[in-house]
Amino acid sequence: MVLIGFSSVFLISFNAFVFFGLMLFFEVLLGFITILVNVPMTSFFQSQVPLNIQSRFFALLSFSANLIVPLGILYTGFLASAIGADVTYIINNILVIVIVCFAFWKEIVRGFRAFLLKKWKMSK
Repeated sequence: MVLIGFSSVFLISFNAFVFFGLMLFFEVLLGFITILVNVPMTSFFQSQVPLNIQSRFFALLSFSANLIVPLGILYTGFLASAIGADVTYIINNILVIVIVCFAFWKEIVRGFRAFLLKKWKMSK
């Protein structure tokens, strides 16, 4: 996502059709990646949330997601008016990465430690 924002800064000088085509390709690719995240997340929730409260849980999840979208659009609109759309796109994507890293910090550290341990054992 950050690469889409950075590339938009550099690719804007190209032909408008080339720029539009590349951005469309990147957005479609981002859509497929979103599917790769949403399907396992939904499966995880279905397996972990007790059956008797799943309807309420998924209703709350859907309501929360739909409530946050207009707030994100409002924030992004104000930010884009102040500093420009390309920079706003980059900032928003970096914030998403930071939030995901913050939310999954324990898993990231655990995976990194396992990776280092595996590399250390292989080097001996």
